[in-house]
Amino acid sequence: LRRTARQTEAACHRARGHAASMIGGAPAVGARAAANAVKTVTLVRHGQTEMNCFLHDFQARCSEAEARGGAPPDFVDPKMRDTQLTSQGRAQAAALRARMAERRPRPELVVSSPLRRALLTASLAYEALPEVPRLVAPLAAERHWHTSDVGSSPAQLRSLFEGHPWDFDGLKDDWWPPVPETDEQFYGRLMKLGHWLLERPEENITLVCHWGVIHGLTLGYDAENCEVVTTRLTAKGFEVLPEAMPEESPVGGSR
Repeated sequence: LRRTARQTEAACHRARGHAASMIGGAPAVGARAAANAVKTVTLVRHGQTEMNCFLHDFQARCSEAEARGGAPPDFVDPKMRDTQLTSQGRAQAAALRARMAERRPRPELVVSSPLRRALLTASLAYEALPEVPRLVAPLAAERHWHTSDVGSSPAQLRSLFEGHPWDFDGLKDDWWPPVPETDEQFYGRLMKLGHWLLERPEENITLVCHWGVIHGLTLGYDAENCEVVTTRLTAKGFEVLPEAMPEESPVGGSR
C-alpha cells in the first residue's frame, strides 16, 4: 500500500543490487569475526497502526475508483506523526507474549526501532522475558515515507515508556531519517544495520521493526503486522529460514 506495483518492483530490483553489494560486503569492513559470524535473527513486524488503517482505506478507495473506470483519488498525508498502534495492534502484540516466552532458543537480545509502534510491540511481546536485555537502534527505523515515520524525541519516549527497560540516552533529539530518504541512504542504512548485528556478541537476536526494513533486509519478504520471521544472518545477508514460512501472524495483519 505504500507504493504502486511498478514502483515496488523497481525498488526491489534496486534493493537486490544494494543489498548484494552492501549487506553482503561485511568482510570488507575488516572485521574477521563479522565475516565469519552466523546469527539467528528473528524479525518481528510491529502491530497494526492508525496509519496502516488509513493506507488500507485509501487503497480500497483507489480500487473502487479503478473499478468504476475513474481516476484514483490524490494521496494526502494525514500527518500522523510517529503513528500509534490501534487497539487491534496492541492485541496483536500482546498475543505474541506467550509464544515468545516459549520459543527456543530464547533471544539473548531484543532490539527495537525507536518508532513508537515498534517499541510498544516489543514491550508487549517480550513482557514475559524481563531478563533479556533491550536496545534501541535508529538504524532499524522505517524508511521515511510519510509523517508517520517521523519519530519522537528521547524525552518523549522516556515519558511514554517509563517503567520499561529501554535506554534512550544514545538517541539524538532528531534521530529519525531525513526526508526524502533516497535508495542509497535507505539501503546504506540497512547495510550498517546488518554489519552492526553481525558484530554483536549475541548469537540469537530479535529485531522488532517495520515492513520496509524486513522487505529490504530479506530482499522481498512481505511481512504482515506482528508476523514473526526467522532468518539466518551471515556476511552474505539475511536468509529467511524454511521453518519461518508457516508462522502465522495474528488475524488482521495489514501493511
